[in-house]
Amino acid sequence: MLGALAALAIGGTAQAQTVIEITGATAFRSAAVTAINAAFNAGGNFTYAYANTDKVGTATTLTSGSMQIWRGTFPGIGDTIIRTSWNGSVEGIRAVAVPGVANNPLYLKTTTLPGTLVAGGGTPNTFRFHSDPNGDGAAANALNYEPAESDMSFSDVAQSATPVSGLSLTGGPVGVVVFTMIANKTWSDDKIAGGAYGTRLPSNITDQQFRTMAKNGYVPMSFFTGDVNDTLRVYLTGRNDGSGTRTSYLSETGFGASKPVVQYLGHDRSSTTTIPIIVKVPAGGGFNFQDVAKPEYASTVWGLDQDGNGGHVSSGDVKADLSKTTASTAVWEFTDLDESGTFEANEDAQVRPAEKLYMISWVTYDDARSARGTGLASARTAEVLGYNGVILPSLSGDNPPTNMSVADRALVAEGKYTPWNFQQLYYVASRTGAAAAFTEIKSRLNDETLIGKAGMPIGQMHVNRTTDGGIINPGAPN
Repeated sequence: MLGALAALAIGGTAQAQTVIEITGATAFRSAAVTAINAAFNAGGNFTYAYANTDKVGTATTLTSGSMQIWRGTFPGIGDTIIRTSWNGSVEGIRAVAVPGVANNPLYLKTTTLPGTLVAGGGTPNTFRFHSDPNGDGAAANALNYEPAESDMSFSDVAQSATPVSGLSLTGGPVGVVVFTMIANKTWSDDKIAGGAYGTRLPSNITDQQFRTMAKNGYVPMSFFTGDVNDTLRVYLTGRNDGSGTRTSYLSETGFGASKPVVQYLGHDRSSTTTIPIIVKVPAGGGFNFQDVAKPEYASTVWGLDQDGNGGHVSSGDVKADLSKTTASTAVWEFTDLDESGTFEANEDAQVRPAEKLYMISWVTYDDARSARGTGLASARTAEVLGYNGVILPSLSGDNPPTNMSVADRALVAEGKYTPWNFQQLYYVASRTGAAAAFTEIKSRLNDETLIGKAGMPIGQMHVNRTTDGGIINPGAPN
């Protein structure tokens, strides 16, 4: 009874507090959550809760969970509730600039908070992800969440790199997010095996080579090695167009964020170690090989929902695919057999027999480190690649660090390694507390120890750029 009364008290007084909803980039989630938590800790006693599983029931932590909520004294504001829901860079910008039923993310309800404010936040309440089928089931889990308009959004890309307009947004850069290309475990295994062929496999890919892959979806390995005998195919995988990572790498390589690509995903992802089947992503998202509809695979931000242009909704799924082997993998495509204009689960067909192939994509520095693994070269589970002749030495070496090394940061900070973007934090200026929250969070993120594995503080940069993927100029950012 006391617990119920405490929960009602929090929910009943929320209107007298400042409530701020923050959404956006998953790539910067860990740093953003750490900064918010540190700000509440500096303000005094607080309390918090978070979603501790993902959509399939895998355990998550405070900094990796999809949703968090805090209540306490936030510096510069006072008594504050902050709710976070991480849905991707472009989706986040859309949620803030174009609020409404179609774009409002789900947030944890204020009633999920513990009822007592204590030093350090105390022991948080934890809840299963709203659509997690485990535990009490998705229907019960969903009762802890509600849709709400968003006040602020983190983004790996500038709003100008998206088609989203609507409410006027303010804000700006609060950090730097770094990207890298990685090839899958089969590529890495062949490099480890050595020999004439393994030695030929490239450690670097150019922007021109990537643009060809993005247009066609695959190329023969000879495209990289120059040896006509290297006929094994290399397929492109990646995210849908709601992803800031995708927008970043299409801008960086000069392909263009608004142009459709051709990508392939793990169609049969039932194995934790191999991918038996990949599929060209169909318009509408299609189905996986277990006949589960995957509408989230579709790319809709630029109005180009067409075959090949879709992708994973999660960077974790890209990373998982690239950490598996494709030594005997078939290629499938969907066909609209009944000409209904929509794809049914039985309308897929094998277009390539099971054979050895490779997969490649762009991910963040943190995801590359996780996919590559932390063991010695002989134990790596994916291959970190260089871009235009420059490779991050610590990330690609033995036992890559959890956070960016001094050597890797220097290549970015001085302009030699170019696949990076400013991490933006946008907000609606008229929303109560948003400007103060921006100032506090930005200040805390200019700390290498706090920003951790998410990227780099702006204060370490000695170069800048005015547009995503644009020319890099000497001089610290303003």
